[in-house]
Amino acid sequence: MKSSEIKVFGRAAMVGRQLSGAAIPLVFCTAILLWGFMTANVRLLLSANEIEQAVGAAGEIFVPLMNISACFLLLFFGAFVFAPAVVGIHEWFMNGALSRKSGFRKVFGWYRYKKAVSAFSVSVVLALLKGAIYTLFCLPGIALAAGGIYMLFSSGISLALAAIVFFGSVVLMFAGAGFAFCAVQRYAAAPYIVALRPQTRVRSALSASARIMQGRYISCAVFKLSFLPWLLSCVLIVPAFFVWPYYKQACAIWVLETVRSVKNQSVK
Repeated sequence: MKSSEIKVFGRAAMVGRQLSGAAIPLVFCTAILLWGFMTANVRLLLSANEIEQAVGAAGEIFVPLMNISACFLLLFFGAFVFAPAVVGIHEWFMNGALSRKSGFRKVFGWYRYKKAVSAFSVSVVLALLKGAIYTLFCLPGIALAAGGIYMLFSSGISLALAAIVFFGSVVLMFAGAGFAFCAVQRYAAAPYIVALRPQTRVRSALSASARIMQGRYISCAVFKLSFLPWLLSCVLIVPAFFVWPYYKQACAIWVLETVRSVKNQSVK
């Protein structure tokens, strides 16, 4: 199926589901704001003079250790809170791609112990893998920028040369991010696999996604980037409630059609 046809099916799949689709980013963004507000309050509480003095009395090293531990705990807890909803969103859009009826409450159906643990596992592993890939591909640009900053302040190079170095680092980072964006499409199908089959282990989901996406990294990246003009309109906030659901629905259909194509090829 062509990309244009997938986009048409994506619009068709959202008929009668626009309000639910718009409610997903609204609820999710509201939850993130509330979580950020709560996290900021916790950090302010821990940075209070009385607490820092009490902890510092046991040793100066305990204050930074407390802050680092608090950050990790908040990050861990936040991931565990949001991961089930993230997988639930993938399930909601895949049900739309499969023409299954799926109410808005389905998004929160993953807040059960076993499902929540599965969602947390796949979300954390995917985040770490994608973060590592982006870091690896962007590392040359980051290293060049760091070298430019070091030479600027230590060796006294000219501003013109520093500007050239920084421009080169930006080009390298953008190029690296582009290659990384294509590379991470290897795992594009993994969240949908876990969403439809909760009992699937993370490693199995990643392996299955790699098989499905083999040779299709660039086509998947190009398909997603074709939504870029519409996604840029989301900076106005209001379009996000209509553009983002359509984009996610189209991505779910793209993955579904790719899975069907792989099955047809294996049968032949």
